[in-house]
Amino acid sequence: MKIILVLGKMLRANGVPSDELRTQMQKGVELLEKLPSSKLVISGGSTRPEYESEAKVASWLVPPKYQDRVILEEQSLSTAQNVKFVREKLREVNIESIVVVSSSAHNKRSLFLFKKYWPEIIPMLTFENAWRSTFLESALHAVIHVMTIIDKNEHVFLRIKRLFLER
Repeated sequence: MKIILVLGKMLRANGVPSDELRTQMQKGVELLEKLPSSKLVISGGSTRPEYESEAKVASWLVPPKYQDRVILEEQSLSTAQNVKFVREKLREVNIESIVVVSSSAHNKRSLFLFKKYWPEIIPMLTFENAWRSTFLESALHAVIHVMTIIDKNEHVFLRIKRLFLER
C-alpha cells in the first residue's frame, strides 16, 4: 500500500487548523488524487485539550469522496511520537512507499527520527514539501533538531511545548 503521511501541526488557539496545516492537507489531498490506491495517514494528537485532535480537525479538510481512504493517528504530541505511533498503527500493513508531507525545514529532523524509530522504512520514504520554509522557521527547526538529539526522550521538549500552549 502507498501511504501519504501528513505530520501534525499545532492548531490555532481557537481550535482551527493553522495555515501550514491547511497547506499540508491540500498537498495530501492532491497526492491522494494522483495515487488512487493510496491511503492518507494524518498524525497529530490533542495539543489543546478543549478541542479535537490535530488529526481529526485536519481530516475535516479531506473531501467526502476520499474520507474512506483516511487513517487517523490521534495520540502523538511531537514528531518523534508521530513516527512511533504511525509505525505501530501501520504494523500490519504491507507498505510499498510513504510520502511524508511537511515543510522543507522539517524534513531533516523527520528523516533523523524515521532513521531512529523506523529504520526499515527508509528505502521506501520520500518527502513532499507543502511549502518552502522561511529563514526563521528553518532556524527554529534547526534548534528543535539539536534538542531532539540531546533530549532523546523528549522530556524537556514536551515540557517547553506544554508551557507554550498554556500561554
